[in-house]
Amino acid sequence: MPGSCPIAVVGMACRYPEADTVDALFENSLAQRRAFRRMPAGRLSAHYFDPEGRAADRAYADQAAVLNGFSFDRNWFRVPQASYEVTDLTHWLALTVAKDCIESVRFRKSGAPVSNDAVRVVVGNTLTGEFSRAALMRLRWPYVRGVVAQQLREDRPDMPEAELAAHLAALEARYKAPFARPNEDMLAGGLANTIAGRICNHFDLKGGGFSVDGACSSSLLAVTDACTALVMGDADMVLAGGVDLSLDPFELVGFSRTSALARTEMRVYDERSEGFWPGEGCGFVALMRLEDALEQCEDIQAVITGWGISSDGRGGLTRPEVDGQRMALARAYRRAGYGIDTVGYFEGHGTGTRVGDAAELSALIRERAETGAPLRPAVISSIKANIGHTKAAAGLAGLLRATQVLRHAVLPPTTACHDPHPLFADHADNLRPGERTEDWDPAGQERRAGVSAMGFGGINTHVTLAEPPRRSHTSVPVTLPRARLDTAQDCELFLFAATSAWDLAWTIDHVRRIAPELSRAEMGDLAVELGRRAARDGHFRWRAAVVAAKPAELAEALDTLRAQVEAAGDDALHLDTERQVFLSSRREPARIGFLFSGQAAPARCRGGLHARRFPEVAALYDAADLQSFADRSDTDFAQPAIATASAAGTALLARLGIGGDLAIGHSLGELAALNWAGCYEAPALIDLARRRGAVMAADQASRGAMAAVAADAAT
Repeated sequence: MPGSCPIAVVGMACRYPEADTVDALFENSLAQRRAFRRMPAGRLSAHYFDPEGRAADRAYADQAAVLNGFSFDRNWFRVPQASYEVTDLTHWLALTVAKDCIESVRFRKSGAPVSNDAVRVVVGNTLTGEFSRAALMRLRWPYVRGVVAQQLREDRPDMPEAELAAHLAALEARYKAPFARPNEDMLAGGLANTIAGRICNHFDLKGGGFSVDGACSSSLLAVTDACTALVMGDADMVLAGGVDLSLDPFELVGFSRTSALARTEMRVYDERSEGFWPGEGCGFVALMRLEDALEQCEDIQAVITGWGISSDGRGGLTRPEVDGQRMALARAYRRAGYGIDTVGYFEGHGTGTRVGDAAELSALIRERAETGAPLRPAVISSIKANIGHTKAAAGLAGLLRATQVLRHAVLPPTTACHDPHPLFADHADNLRPGERTEDWDPAGQERRAGVSAMGFGGINTHVTLAEPPRRSHTSVPVTLPRARLDTAQDCELFLFAATSAWDLAWTIDHVRRIAPELSRAEMGDLAVELGRRAARDGHFRWRAAVVAAKPAELAEALDTLRAQVEAAGDDALHLDTERQVFLSSRREPARIGFLFSGQAAPARCRGGLHARRFPEVAALYDAADLQSFADRSDTDFAQPAIATASAAGTALLARLGIGGDLAIGHSLGELAALNWAGCYEAPALIDLARRRGAVMAADQASRGAMAAVAADAAT
């Protein structure tokens, strides 16, 4: 494509939920940490939400990923208090992250610095932010005053005008109190088009600064615009990014009316996908022409080799279209000069909507298949499953993770993809979700990645990247131990230990107070901390445990546990299996018994998160080869599947140091109980179950019979 040239990523910075650095953003995604929590009351009260979804002017989902602890350093930036108060926080967040991005660029001491006159700033943003929209309520006081005055005159026609005036004056003061008094900075502080200008103003950058609005593709559009400017020679460096702080009724109610928000859970590229949960944040990259970066910079993070933009045309204003997305893909790879079949990782748009995920997967699969080249299945993931849909800042978050994937040479897991979309199974040689963090070995070829972002109005954007030249970059290993990266699980175990019932109740009450405000990721942090304390206090007699997957479930379980503590005696043992709550104050440790279930138990062909986390479980499922069963509806599959699960459970408990005092097997479970007792090893158990299931499946025509055989072990 004429005018194309490689573009180097030479600087990066961000602030996303629970990730103040690019490294934190990447490692959180590898560990599948999810920043979702109940919307803080300080942002929006519970009155703005209707879980039933019936109120037209309320949102039905109250889950979001929010920034926690961001504070603008007004003194460092020398911003007057009056200006700060009337300016939307998006300006100050973008200015802070832009500063971090500039400072992340490492210029060679011998190289000539980039002139400020040739540095451009392009910022993706939509509607500025929620804070300026909220501030407009102050300017609407005349309307509110008129409505209140009319209602008071109708309710109390005998009210003296002086009393009415005094009442309205007091109400006006109370109504306006939360909002800053308008001044000369209010207009500039409430506009999206001045965010980039503010960055240029502070750092004296004169290469041009402006905002672009392509809805949820805005920040990736900023990147493509930056690349074009560099190719054309309009700038020598561009700060490109996006910022979004818009968790207010306008967007949340709007997304609710289009059924775009998830009601129960945000799942991505999953057969049960039902929508997204929103997030917020900001990200920036510093871009230069590769030839200039090689000469002037110490380090290059990645190389942007191609970019493409398209619209869906008549396809739809808000409904994604496969053909429109394929057009953006084709343009990006035509510019890059290599085929989409050579890309090993895709950072997808992946909002978790049923129609959107299906359209995106279909576009990628079809575009890759039509190259006609032999395919190795590429991995696709979406950072939105970790930090929510950050809308105008979403594409940049994906770009940051894609650069880190190339930098660290690992493929990330696809968070929140529990039951992969059927398109994966139908095209297993083309595209797949990541089950765990994997070393990325491209078989001697260059590592390449693609990043997509789409937005309202039918806009489609795709950027493709490659790893940088070896002489400009050294691959950096992931700093987190690989064992920690494979610890994501469906629920958490919360342990308590205390010397007395009073101490236990105090700890439960303390955790109960903070539980509803926790994020999903903080649930795991709390479980680890409580576990450490319980292990340290292992001699304490009062011990308790609850299992919960969500903050609301934790709060409910703690209420049940608290009631049990109140009613417990000095030597008590309580187990509530329905609410998954356990309490013990016994002087002697309880005996443990194992019950191995029969064929009524669930039968699955994979070990799920246990297989991903524990090698011994994965080995059992690999040996059982349960995925080879085409028909999984009969006993010939169910019995070896259940036996494998029993053997895996036994191995897992042994790994955790939990041993039983006795075991009972129900029906098929008798075979598993004998395995636990040491009569034979796990492979023999699975083989026996496979033979037993096959015999029963083959004899369905008869009415069947049961027999008990009394014999010694050898017989």
